[in-house]
Amino acid sequence: MGKYELSLTANYVPDWTIVEATREFFQNAIDQANTEPDNDMFYDYNEEDQVLSIGNKRSVLTARTLLLGSTTKADDDKTIGKFGEGYKIATLVALREGHNVVFYNYGAKEVWRPRFVQSRRYGEKILTFFTESFTWSKAPNHDLTITIDNVTPEDYAKIVDSNLRLHDGLGKTYETEVGTILCEPEYAGKVYVNGLFIDRHDYMRCGYNMTADQVKLDRDRRMIDSFNLKWQASRMWAMSNSDDVIALANEDAPDVEYVGSMTQALAPAIREKAYHNFREEYGAKAVPVRSHSEMCQINEEYEDAEPIIVSETQHRLVTTASDYNVEATPKQVVSTKDKLNDWFDSIRHKLTEEEAMEYYDIASEL
Repeated sequence: MGKYELSLTANYVPDWTIVEATREFFQNAIDQANTEPDNDMFYDYNEEDQVLSIGNKRSVLTARTLLLGSTTKADDDKTIGKFGEGYKIATLVALREGHNVVFYNYGAKEVWRPRFVQSRRYGEKILTFFTESFTWSKAPNHDLTITIDNVTPEDYAKIVDSNLRLHDGLGKTYETEVGTILCEPEYAGKVYVNGLFIDRHDYMRCGYNMTADQVKLDRDRRMIDSFNLKWQASRMWAMSNSDDVIALANEDAPDVEYVGSMTQALAPAIREKAYHNFREEYGAKAVPVRSHSEMCQINEEYEDAEPIIVSETQHRLVTTASDYNVEATPKQVVSTKDKLNDWFDSIRHKLTEEEAMEYYDIASEL
């Protein structure tokens, strides 16, 4: 029997629950499936026994993977986990929450049974993995299976909510190269990476499931900043080729805050339709503006323009359409020369012939 003590106390990541723990197990399984050919992941929940099983077809654990920071995914953009802590911390949290975790490491002919052990060296309980050799009478279908017991239906419902792979259906979605837009109200503001729930931003109108190479996560799997979220959401909408972009832009939704800047990704037809919708709603003389100062400027330049204040995104969509045109009548601009001549004509009768000739000489020089 092998024994491996990890320098992790039971109160590590105190805010995590069984939901975050299972997220890490799923994350590892998904990452392995994404990086290794034929290494399919699987999961199963037995409601009667209250046991959740997660694993991979060809994954095999070695003692080296118990080292904190040990990972093969640090430079792999397709994976979520890059810190070499995932399944160790997940095991710790699950045990702390009252769930036994067993690793059936079939590929190595071992069973790993972690638990907390009072350490004489550190003077407190630390996470310890016990491994034992085992030979199965029947060949298993997978090289690695992790089981977590005491997962109640209530627990599993929360786990399902945090994992898109466990949902029966996602409803209305838009698939893009960098992720999926989740349009149903139940997903509003929810952010996922590779199908796993990461965070919630209630100001967003839709939900977003991003690919791991499009977003950087910290150790707690949280979004680094809201700018990154809004930028990636705008990219998805630009790639979606959906008219919904226009409605969101008209509402000044943060989901499309930067979509007007996506010059290559956004289909020209979307810009043209935004312009035609604007004209249809406000008329041919309407001109989109972003502020009262722009409104005053338009009124100074045109005789019959109808300036309409719109959002920054709607303004960019409308004014960058290939057929955008201002059909209002420009005001006649009087040149400085004409103004000067008009003034001279108004006072000519007061001047002597000599003074008039002096004016003509100066005007000719100008």
